[in-house]
Amino acid sequence: MMAQIAIDWPAQPLWPNRKAHWAKNKTARDAQRSAAFFIAKAAGWEKPAHPVHEVRLSMTFCGPTARRFDLDGALSAMKGAIDGLSACLGVDDSLFSYTLRRGEKCKSGAVIVTAEVA
Repeated sequence: MMAQIAIDWPAQPLWPNRKAHWAKNKTARDAQRSAAFFIAKAAGWEKPAHPVHEVRLSMTFCGPTARRFDLDGALSAMKGAIDGLSACLGVDDSLFSYTLRRGEKCKSGAVIVTAEVA
């Protein structure tokens, strides 16, 4: 099990129901990817020494407000972060499996992520 990390709540353009212009979406996704990579790296996440068969990501979505959101949209909004975590671990994200849950709301919103490499 790797150290638990907190990634910023996804920006508005990343949510699939928001229909943002592709350029805004790309800018937000690139920023999210970079932030997730460096957060994971700072927490000690690194490429495993052994062959990886699966990476189990657990994501707890703690929204900034009590506003409702759907978990499949939340997962889609995290695509840039998932790419950043994949790059940090040196593992193709096709090997990722997910557990998604809603958490308590928090001031700025966050997504709490844990990973288990198998």
